[in-house]
Amino acid sequence: MLVSVITLRFSLAADGFDDTPLVDFVRGKEVLGVREYFFERNASPYLAMVVTYTPPPVAQPQPVRKSEGKADDSWRTLLTRDDEPIFNALRLWRTERSRADGIPPYLLFTNQQLAEIAHSRPRSLADLTRIAGIGQAKRSRYGEAVLGVLGVDRASQSSEGEPGAEPDSGEEVASDGE
Repeated sequence: MLVSVITLRFSLAADGFDDTPLVDFVRGKEVLGVREYFFERNASPYLAMVVTYTPPPVAQPQPVRKSEGKADDSWRTLLTRDDEPIFNALRLWRTERSRADGIPPYLLFTNQQLAEIAHSRPRSLADLTRIAGIGQAKRSRYGEAVLGVLGVDRASQSSEGEPGAEPDSGEEVASDGE
């Protein structure tokens, strides 16, 4: 258990205490308790927050284990030995991102979707949306990060295959001199 003191100053502009430092501090930590103490200094009101917490655990990638007959593990059949490191990296990213967003990991991507991503290795956002359950919203919110985990260099890619990109007609324009 760790303890930290965060002091908040009253803001006339906000007509209250700006709790941004407190919110930023507790993000990702398990808060065990908070005590608040009001005081004034030089006629300015302050609020001291004594926070007891445990630090966030260091995320370790979990190895892919063989099915023990528990939940639906059909996604495991998609993975080859070459896919497992990518799958584990995607799971680690998903865990960290879900903690940061404060939502369960399966709401970002299911194990099935991560296995399909690891197996198919999409090279663009358009490729990513070809996976079942990944629509425009997930693509917009998480697509760039997922491609980053896969090591896709987005700067060197053209917009080909992306929605809104001009399709290549395949026709060559002949010059007058030919």
